[in-house]
Amino acid sequence: MEENFITVNKSKIIKMIAIMMMIFLHCFMNESNYVSLTKPFGFSIEKIISNACGICVGIFTFLSGYGLYITIGNEKNTCGRLTRIKNILYHYWFIFLIFIPIGVLLGKYEFNVKRIILNFFLIQSNYNYEWWYMTFYIIMLAVYPFCLKIIEKKWNIIVSFFLMILGMGMVKFAEIFSQVQIIYRIIDIVFIWQFLFVLGMYFSKYKIFDKFNYLKNKKMVVLSLFVLMISLFIIADIPVIGEIYKMLSVVPIIYCLSLLITENTILLKLSKYCTDIWLTHTFITTYFLSEFIYSLKNTIVIYVVAVILSLFLAYLTETLFTMIKK
Repeated sequence: MEENFITVNKSKIIKMIAIMMMIFLHCFMNESNYVSLTKPFGFSIEKIISNACGICVGIFTFLSGYGLYITIGNEKNTCGRLTRIKNILYHYWFIFLIFIPIGVLLGKYEFNVKRIILNFFLIQSNYNYEWWYMTFYIIMLAVYPFCLKIIEKKWNIIVSFFLMILGMGMVKFAEIFSQVQIIYRIIDIVFIWQFLFVLGMYFSKYKIFDKFNYLKNKKMVVLSLFVLMISLFIIADIPVIGEIYKMLSVVPIIYCLSLLITENTILLKLSKYCTDIWLTHTFITTYFLSEFIYSLKNTIVIYVVAVILSLFLAYLTETLFTMIKK
């Protein structure tokens, strides 16, 4: 069987890089929480880097679609997808049943039965905003056969792109839909983010990366990656244009990373904790331990401690979850 340009191991490593970017983003997106090391051009260096790190979700989403197509291809078997959904929900509910009661006991969350039920079944994610991705991924698994229809013909990807544009436009009128939670959630999450998921499937099906696999000079790859990340800081905050640019820049950034990384790395070993870190890291950076994290003052120390605690917490939750599954 012909090996894909992005191997399974490389995909895991790039996802882990995206998770590290996510932690950085959530540590430093709010400049009022810390004192910057330096402010080139009047902007804190941490804010500049965190703006570029905002692409982390896009990287994860593209690779999810890319990897899913490699795994199941044109298979429309509902049972297989239902098993995946079941496993995702079990993992999510395990994390939920640990941290939400702790949050209530610590006084971080109010005890509200309706809110608990809505979050438990992923209709809302206002206990931990990062949990929205679980809703998105489950929906994409459910509509996977429809995604296959989109990528049957090469030019059909335009349909997915225009659904993203439509979603971005509709979110600008969020107040119209905000009272109807499910409709707003579908627009906000699925319409916008489905494009990168479907695009990942598209690149996997037609082996697009293989056709452009000619950039071999590592210095040029590093320079290209640097320019892409700097451009993200400059353009990312421009309404609509910045959002579209962030989506489209995911592809060349993944391409560059896949050329630079090697599979024999500690990131590959740590990648087994990606899901747990995604689900739990903001309890450290935002919800439970933010006062402690930002009391450390030095932003390098803040990030290192946040990463270490996130990895430790992920190790604990993954170990416990594995023991319970057995």
